[in-house]
Amino acid sequence: MSAVQPKDEDDSAKPSGAKEERSLDPIDQVDSLLRIRADLSTTRRQARRYGIPIIGALARGLRQLGYASLFYGLRLKGQFPSRLLASPSDLWPGDVATGQLIADGIFRHGDAETSGDVPDFTDPDLPRSLKAWLHSFAWLRDLAALGDVRRARAIAEPALKEWLGHYSRWDRIAWAPEVTGQRLISIINHAPLVLASQDLVYRSKALNAMAQQGRHLARVLDMAAPGEPRIIAATGLAFSSLLLPGGERRVKVGLKALEDEVNAVLLSDGMVESRNPEDLMGVLRALITLRDGYRSARKTPPTFLQVAIDKASAAFKGVVVTGAGVAAFNGARNGLTREADSLIDLAESGAAPMLNGRASGYQRVEAGRAVAILDAGLPPKGPLSKSAHAGLLAFTLFDEGQPLFVNCGGDTDAAQDLPQGALRATAAHSAIALQDTYAAQIRTNGQIGRAGQETCFGRDARGGGEAVVATSDCYARRYGMTISRGLWLRGDGNLILGRDVIRSIAAPKASLSADIRFHVHPDVTVSLTGGGAILRLPNGNWWNLRTDGVEVILEPSVYVAAHDDRPRQTQQVVFSLPLEAEDKSVRWSLTRG
Repeated sequence: MSAVQPKDEDDSAKPSGAKEERSLDPIDQVDSLLRIRADLSTTRRQARRYGIPIIGALARGLRQLGYASLFYGLRLKGQFPSRLLASPSDLWPGDVATGQLIADGIFRHGDAETSGDVPDFTDPDLPRSLKAWLHSFAWLRDLAALGDVRRARAIAEPALKEWLGHYSRWDRIAWAPEVTGQRLISIINHAPLVLASQDLVYRSKALNAMAQQGRHLARVLDMAAPGEPRIIAATGLAFSSLLLPGGERRVKVGLKALEDEVNAVLLSDGMVESRNPEDLMGVLRALITLRDGYRSARKTPPTFLQVAIDKASAAFKGVVVTGAGVAAFNGARNGLTREADSLIDLAESGAAPMLNGRASGYQRVEAGRAVAILDAGLPPKGPLSKSAHAGLLAFTLFDEGQPLFVNCGGDTDAAQDLPQGALRATAAHSAIALQDTYAAQIRTNGQIGRAGQETCFGRDARGGGEAVVATSDCYARRYGMTISRGLWLRGDGNLILGRDVIRSIAAPKASLSADIRFHVHPDVTVSLTGGGAILRLPNGNWWNLRTDGVEVILEPSVYVAAHDDRPRQTQQVVFSLPLEAEDKSVRWSLTRG
């Protein structure tokens, strides 16, 4: 492949080795390898593996009637714990702004809120998501982030007393498996806020209620939804039973359920089935929390726990860039830098970052100070796809930890100002879009529908650098076209070659067009030049994006980050081209200035 160089550069301005790269054609060589060995790495759409089967709706209803009976509480009686065996501190930092709102009497979660000195747990008009958050007591983490124990205790302890007064018996939301599991974890982690009272009757009531909820949780783990909810429920059971006297048998139940679900949820390369890096964060948090519980109890964690942490950590490191957080693919939010860095540190795993995600499709290419991450996988099927994006073959690019090319982001409070589903669109990604349509269908129920049958991808070291090539048939049924993307990073990271190809596999049904989008991070300044653009980063670096024979347009875009109040305005560089019956190949280059 030839490196496309700016026409106004003289020979002295060209990067060293440019002529050598022309002769090596690294992307073409890897593409040829992929065509010869299409089985090098292939992802296919798989049916969801449930681990523990979901029980039928009728059986669920009958069981819930039993839980609601007056006699069910008798089945939950057992040893009265007099104290916690240990009280590990919460490893995960809370949000100070949310904590301040709570201190001011406002309990806000997402776009819903309620007010009062303590939460109104019984308000029937509250949205389910807000109710579940209140009942989980996960907000104790945010309250603790204020750093004022006396002030936090004055809110937390009355809140738990209020909860115990209303929910000593089963409730569909308050006692839901994942809510109960998170509540047990939260109360134990923040025992100094809720269990340090001199009121011995209250303390005894709280500890006994925790033991009863643990006994209930051991009965209902199979009623938790597969994935992160079931993992939280199983973790909460094992964690609380480990730290409450008399819970030895329940620890084994929780561990068995946790191991089964982790094995079902994690793909062979360590990524979660939803392919949402933020979901993987949730799994890792749960596993690390339980490991910390074992350490606090001065017991040896089971072997599978560290094995799973190492496996998941490798996949997570593959989609994280130091200083920039998680790459925003398939529902993950931009800007989770602190959370990602903290998670990697607390995982204590020496596992190397996943470069070639053979099961998930995520491909990471690093050279010098540049990191590119390409999504060469297909969206999941069914309920797991409700946050998935139609960003097939999208990529992100970072320079010294500074995002250069990005995807617009995942769902946040700020995204409420955007049209529903806008961030899931192909056009919201640094990707290839035909006819300005979605590369994957998003159904009215929010799940991903038609998205092609497979993607093939291959990678190899070529021409003094690293190349990856991926092909998807996501547009084959609608337009008789396949799309391919190739990226090559030279070893010093100062030259990046790209090639995007639209291949015709059937006679086109109509005149078609394609847009190749490069969404630019809002901190990067963009200016068009003849045949490309100059991109200037806040760290002083700049890059020259060049292409030939394609219309280059600068259009507005948005960037949505996890901790922003509203979408940030930014820009996108767009290569716009008509499609004919023959293949269309667009070659481009990025040269560090």
